[in-house]
Amino acid sequence: MHRDVNSIDWASLTHVYGSVGDVPGLIDDLRSADGEVRSAALYELYGNIFHQGSRYEASAYAVPFLHELVAERTTPARQEVIRPLADLAVGHRNYHLATGFAVTELRNAIPTSSPYAIARTARARR
Repeated sequence: MHRDVNSIDWASLTHVYGSVGDVPGLIDDLRSADGEVRSAALYELYGNIFHQGSRYEASAYAVPFLHELVAERTTPARQEVIRPLADLAVGHRNYHLATGFAVTELRNAIPTSSPYAIARTARARR
């Protein structure tokens, strides 16, 4: 599913530098076939919505679009978008996660009736 980045009222949101008018274009540029365009867009977007470890109002609105980019097989270099998503979710690994991120323990703590656990069990049975 391709969400319309322009369906969000970006003008009413803020990021580290104030207005987020640049965010829709930066998200679109992450789909570019030109590696330099993607790299510049990722650098700007990352610095705007996750500046020095801080999250902003626009950060939450950008996440579904970033997730979609990672999920779309046609997105060039989609693996590059994973780090910003991870950092938005848990912070900078080397600053906030000095002892690591206990993924296995957290997954095991999820109730077995949750949609995540059901999906994980179904994948394991394949």
